[in-house]
Amino acid sequence: ARQRKEALMAESGGAPPKVPQGTLEFEPPAACINRIVKAALPENVQVTKEAKSAFSKSAGIFILYLTTCANDFCRDKKRQTVSAADVLAAVSELDLDDFKPQLQAFLACFRANEGSKRKKKKEPAAQTAAAAAPQSAAAADDDDDDD
Repeated sequence: ARQRKEALMAESGGAPPKVPQGTLEFEPPAACINRIVKAALPENVQVTKEAKSAFSKSAGIFILYLTTCANDFCRDKKRQTVSAADVLAAVSELDLDDFKPQLQAFLACFRANEGSKRKKKKEPAAQTAAAAAPQSAAAADDDDDDD
């Protein structure tokens, strides 16, 4: 893992891996950054505009760096779709293993939530189909009465 990180750094002359030109200006929405910073700090702490801007820029750089590393794992496996497993591998690659349990717990909750959403979507469709079946059978019986 460390060799891969060193190779990435050597390729870019010690700088983070190269990313497409326009993406360097990426910054997450200020409202999201403010919410995260506010939640992480005690209530009585003030944050300057300059600090908020620095947090935002740092978050954007981190996201790009993590994305580039995850994409490298994806390409190594000859795939074009970055998966959660690629992101987890990138987190380990960047020596951020302390965050891995939190990320895995989040992914488990996310997957469970998505699964329950799918079930809820299927239930109304199944109920609608079940409710429509007796009506269509009754309509068919009504058609037979006309003869």
